[in-house]
Amino acid sequence: MRPALGFRRCPWRLKSTIASRYPLAVSVAHRSSAACCLRFDRRFVSGGGHGRVEAHLKGEETAAGAEVRRRLKEGHPWVFAEEVANMTELNQFDAGTIVHLRCSDGEQLGQGLLNRQASVVLRMITGEEEETAVDESLFAKRLQEALAFRSRHFRRCTSFRVCNGEADGLPGLVVDRLGETVLIRYESLAIQTFSDLIERQVDALLRPRAVVVQRMRAKKEKMAQRGAEFLTFMGKGQAADAQVTEGPAVLGVHLLAGIDSGYSFENRPARDFLVGLCKGSTVLDVNCGSGAFAVRALLGGASEAVCVESSLALVSLAESNAKANNQADRMTVIHRSDVVEEMENMKMSQLQFGVVVLSLRPEIVYEYKQKHGQHGRWHKPSLKGIEKPIEAASALVQPGGVLCLNMQIDTQRAHQLRFLMNTGIERSNRTGTFLWEGGGGWDCRRLASQRDLWHKRSLIVRVN
Repeated sequence: MRPALGFRRCPWRLKSTIASRYPLAVSVAHRSSAACCLRFDRRFVSGGGHGRVEAHLKGEETAAGAEVRRRLKEGHPWVFAEEVANMTELNQFDAGTIVHLRCSDGEQLGQGLLNRQASVVLRMITGEEEETAVDESLFAKRLQEALAFRSRHFRRCTSFRVCNGEADGLPGLVVDRLGETVLIRYESLAIQTFSDLIERQVDALLRPRAVVVQRMRAKKEKMAQRGAEFLTFMGKGQAADAQVTEGPAVLGVHLLAGIDSGYSFENRPARDFLVGLCKGSTVLDVNCGSGAFAVRALLGGASEAVCVESSLALVSLAESNAKANNQADRMTVIHRSDVVEEMENMKMSQLQFGVVVLSLRPEIVYEYKQKHGQHGRWHKPSLKGIEKPIEAASALVQPGGVLCLNMQIDTQRAHQLRFLMNTGIERSNRTGTFLWEGGGGWDCRRLASQRDLWHKRSLIVRVN
């Protein structure tokens, strides 16, 4: 139940004062002959009626504390639990409480949304120079600005990411438009407390026929459960697969399948680049998901495509996408529980392809030294063993062919991904030339200061 404060026998003068001071906080007010009742939403009152809530940075006199202050002043949107001096005082406040962050010398660093139980205890929503009230008008303005930015670059496209969390000033909120369907994902319990407000604004802005909502149900916001940390349900309309238009391709997406829907906007720039290299070539797509790479390649002039996928649901989705784009006779989808073993079998059969696309996901491992991060305390992604599937994939590339690697990684470790790519290719007694590297696009922009944010990244290499 949403936290609220109740007032019994509240004088009308007091009621009007509260209503004028906190116009968005007032949710229910009615009058009877015996009493006047007023209830208002604590999200829009700093501290839920306890007055201004402040968080203080810890240890600024040390080098580590000074580095935290510098990082936040440069625009990094996350404050971790061990960086706050008065964490005990914040225990009484609910997730979504608006907290003012300040330094020991009194300098204000902005306002953040609190989740005391998470590793990222504060997600900054306003900066040090902003005296903006965190209310419905702020959410409406930032959603409108995010849509206007995308509309300049996707004038004829109806499938793109409308809001990408911190980069659009709405930390933890992802909004995807997929034709007439909208996906809203809350990656933080703090932003999720504003769900009614956000969904109302999204509906007014995009006018979708259907809305799919993914809500965070892990109190500590540990992004380490392969999608089990989210609850997916229909927020509006009938349950049906969404359709994404990407170039000449029309692709179905299983949104109700949760995080693993088989499609990602973040890999779209890599697909756009790869299409120009596929003409007349055979294509192998490993961990194909919805089959987006293979379908785009076939429509771009590839002669034949083979897809390998470990999920039966995604195998069915890839096959249906091949039929929908009239490519079923040139696209073969294979289900294998171990895709690396299947690639090794292909190598033994001396199969080779002009273009090989390999999509990998790092394993989330327990690490007791990991104190904070996107994946929660004591958890971090591991790149151990990534060279093996890269080696198997590079052995299947024809001389002069192309290998595309798609993987989730953060910006500060991007050089490690290049090193692992080179190591895997060398193990197969080949050499490589980097052709393209990137992640995201106009719609999946990220903050330059947020170098520790894990996102999907692509490397395209010509194998010699």
